[in-house]
Amino acid sequence: MNKKFRSEEDVRAFLEKKEKAPIPDIIWDKLVEKGYVQEVLDGYDDAMSYLIKEYKSLKEVHDTGAKSGVRVYDASKLFIPKETPSFTEEDLIYSKVIAYEIGNLPFLKDFRRKYLNNQLIPIEKIDEWIKEMAKKDGQSTINAKRKISKIEIKSNGEIVHCFDENSRWQFEGPVLLQYPSSSGWTEYVPINMEGVLGCLKTVAERLIKHYCPMWQEGQAVAFILTGLVPLIPKIRSTVTLNSMGICFITLKFDARLTPQELAKQYGKLRKKILGSKIVKPLSKKHLKLAEFVVDNKKEGITWEKLMHLWNEKYPEWAYKNYRLFYRDGNAAIKRIMAGKIDYESFFANMTISQ
Repeated sequence: MNKKFRSEEDVRAFLEKKEKAPIPDIIWDKLVEKGYVQEVLDGYDDAMSYLIKEYKSLKEVHDTGAKSGVRVYDASKLFIPKETPSFTEEDLIYSKVIAYEIGNLPFLKDFRRKYLNNQLIPIEKIDEWIKEMAKKDGQSTINAKRKISKIEIKSNGEIVHCFDENSRWQFEGPVLLQYPSSSGWTEYVPINMEGVLGCLKTVAERLIKHYCPMWQEGQAVAFILTGLVPLIPKIRSTVTLNSMGICFITLKFDARLTPQELAKQYGKLRKKILGSKIVKPLSKKHLKLAEFVVDNKKEGITWEKLMHLWNEKYPEWAYKNYRLFYRDGNAAIKRIMAGKIDYESFFANMTISQ
């Protein structure tokens, strides 16, 4: 019978007792965000074992990153040093030209005139200015959503949203503004969309959407306030990892990048993630074996019985020993799942001097 927990605090206390160590806040927040804690509270079967597995995976990433001087989950560097090897002189000049053109946009000039008196803020003062404006702006805006039953367009062109009477407002927390602290790390502050910071966020979002999609919000905010030019790489990657070993890479790259350069950069990133291991493609037999196992391994069916079913369907690849069948079946599935990410390789060369 599953242990009953009354609150998130109870779950956390149980996990800390089991792991014999305090749970870092940033890892705990991730467990809550991903829904693992709620599944434990709802009493799902094996929910605690899944939570523990995910915790260990998150902690491994966090600890390995920390050893390399990289903060994970809670922050990232928004401004990379100009001497970074991956940036060329062409990248630097291109970034400056883009920033120059953006700096001449009327709505950006209007913000700087109205709220900065045309005086840019030193980067070391950005924390102070943001916090001062947040205090002046007052109560932060809360994100909320509600189901709409239909949309009506009146004769004068006005659009009216008709809410579903059976639905309720769902509140999703305050609107946040991303900005770089004086150390360069990403920080977030709740803002009032009717205040100065709300206007700043609107300008930053407009710059990103219509003029420079490669900028992040914090970079746009910093450029607006300080004039600091974000370096635009020809290629930007996002790596999504999970505890099952599945890894997805999202690439956003400049059209200036040649196919050969793109292949070269992807190869470097792939090696960084998987380390020196060579991932060979599965043979047709092992692909079929993985498919057969996931399609037929149901509760109550032993591996020996499963082996006989396999032999009937694929006599050319028949097994005599069910233990070998078990070994190969699990190995094939793990190969498809890409195996274990080499975190030390992943964080290599990411050390940032403070």
